[in-house]
Formats: sequence, structure tokens, C-alpha cells
Amino acid sequence: MPKFTGTFNESFTVAASPEAVRAHFLDTDAIIEHFGDLESAEKLDDHTVRYLMEEQNHGIFSFQGRYTCRYEADGEDGARWESQGDDGNIWTHGSLTVAPGDAPGTTKLDYQAEMTLEIDLNPMLATALAPVVKASIPSQMKDYVKRMIKAAEAK
Repeated sequence: MPKFTGTFNESFTVAASPEAVRAHFLDTDAIIEHFGDLESAEKLDDHTVRYLMEEQNHGIFSFQGRYTCRYEADGEDGARWESQGDDGNIWTHGSLTVAPGDAPGTTKLDYQAEMTLEIDLNPMLATALAPVVKASIPSQMKDYVKRMIKAAEAK
């Protein structure tokens, strides 16, 4: 089956402390709440979640993502995550770092992630759709990060 990979790297200013932002992005309950279009999410432990996304029907193909991801602290100012196992059709890994922002009470958040989707498509259709699918991956990751930031600022 064809695989499509997208990356997302961006810096944000968040109106919350670095400690609060990092803790929020490591909180699996918050991650599940703000993830987006989920059919289900099962916490396997405090750091690991199994996701089943809502099926997306794009007319010429449909896709229902599934994967397991583990989230861990990375030093005192970072976090990282990585897919676990080979039982899904999405693989992801990434990291973030937080630092005091330029204005008091703010945080500079640097977010980097890569995601690969395996979609059941015939090779000709996969070639035609590759640019669209690859462009949608970072867009969806950015939307997720913005939801998480908004929630972190509301706390």
C-alpha cells in the first residue's frame, strides 16, 4: 500500500508558563480531548494511547487512521512522542521544546513532527493524490497544535 509522509515544524508563542505548556502537551487526557476527529481513544497507561480516527470519505477513497503513540518527557524543557508497534496505518514521531517567551508569562513553543499514512489506493491514484495528501498532513498537525495551545492558555 502507498505511504504518504508529511512534516510540520513551527514555533508558537503561548500565553502560559513553559511548565504549564509542557505539562499540557504531555497530558494524555488533554491530548485525547483536543485531538480532533476520533472514533475512540484508549489509554493503555499514563503515557500511551491507542487511537482510532473517524473514517474520512473523500469520494474516490476513504481512510480510517489507527495507531498507538507513547508520549514522554524529554529533559526539563521538552517532550517527545513516537508510534508504538506495527498494528496501525499511521506512524508518527516528534518533539517539542518550551522556553520563556519574550513577554512575561509567555512561552516559546517549538514543535516538530513527522507523520506517515498508509492508504489503500491503487498506484496510479496514489501518484495523482500524493501532493494533496502530503499537504494535508502538516495542515492537520497544525490544527491540532493550535487546539492544544488554546486549551493550555485557557487553563
